[in-house]
Amino acid sequence: MRSRTRITGVCFAILLGISANNPTQAQDEFKTIQLAQNLGTLLAAEQYCELVYNQKAISIFIDENISAEDLSFPGHLEGATTLSKFTLDQKSGSEKTAHCSQVERLATFYKFVE
Repeated sequence: MRSRTRITGVCFAILLGISANNPTQAQDEFKTIQLAQNLGTLLAAEQYCELVYNQKAISIFIDENISAEDLSFPGHLEGATTLSKFTLDQKSGSEKTAHCSQVERLATFYKFVE
C-alpha cells in the first residue's frame, strides 16, 4: 500500500506542475491516470479472481474511453496493473472475497465477462 501512496504522490506532483501551465491539460491527465489506475486494478484481478475476460470488450472499452492520441495511458496502465498485482498477493481471504466480488460485478457491467 505504501508504494501506491508514493505513486499517487508522484502523480499529484506531476499534475501540479502541469496545472500551473495549463489547467485543462492537468484535468485531462488526471482523468487518464485515474482511468488507468481503475482499469489496471480490474485487469490485474482477472487471474487472481479466476475470471476470463473478453478481449474484444476490453478493446471496445479502450476505444470508447481513451483518446487515440493519448501516449501516456499505456504507461499509466502498466504501472497500475503491476502495482495491483503486487498488492493482490497480500490480501486475506476475506479481502479477496470482497475484492473479487466487486471485480466480477464491474467486469460484468463492462461486459468483460458474461
